[in-house]
Amino acid sequence: MPETEKRINEVFEGLKALVEHGFPKECANCGTIYDSIERFVELTQPVDNDSGLKRQEGADTNIEIVRQCNCGQALTAVCHDRRSNNPMAVKRRDLFEHLLGILIEGGMPRKMAKSEILKVMRGEPSELLTREQLHKFFSG
Repeated sequence: MPETEKRINEVFEGLKALVEHGFPKECANCGTIYDSIERFVELTQPVDNDSGLKRQEGADTNIEIVRQCNCGQALTAVCHDRRSNNPMAVKRRDLFEHLLGILIEGGMPRKMAKSEILKVMRGEPSELLTREQLHKFFSG
């Protein structure tokens, strides 16, 4: 496999690992799928007119978002503190930096690469992180 294709595959595998952190989330009762935290909040309702935000204290600080699916099922999403020092958070930051380095090596400006990775992590589409576009960066 040519080096460019190998690097592009590495980018996609890394992005997949970063995104799989909690979404998509599926309602066990009705099967509705929420593909991002933004869609989760947009398409669900607060429980008991409460904000639904709960802070979990422990080795790491996490925020739980408790919402109600349209079918009535209570759902919880956990948002991990990105500054956390737990092994998983450190691994995610390292992966983010690794992917950023690959994209910069391939010719993408740092600010642009960071922005595009963050888009993917939020469940937004990235027009630059496609095979076609990455081939242009890596071959240019």
